[in-house]
Amino acid sequence: MPGQRNALNNLGECYRSLLQLEQAIEVLEQAQEMTGVGTQTSQSTMCCNLACCYMSLGQFHRAVGIFKQDRAIMEEVGNRAGLGQSLNHLGGYYIIS
Repeated sequence: MPGQRNALNNLGECYRSLLQLEQAIEVLEQAQEMTGVGTQTSQSTMCCNLACCYMSLGQFHRAVGIFKQDRAIMEEVGNRAGLGQSLNHLGGYYIIS
């Protein structure tokens, strides 16, 4: 199952790079629903990808909620580099808004 979640995440990123954001969100949300599958780091990556799609669509409040979820994951596992990246994304939101 972790491989399936990673495959969905990669597919979502492909859709995002093609600016097919609705399809990207659909696939990334499928990956997100696979709770308990994969590492917390891969869950964090998927959160960032999903939030970036919402940012691109101008749905900033939804994106910030996902970035906050990512921050909580990074704090929980003690990943300081990941936490820094998550805070950077949140800071970007506040600059835009």
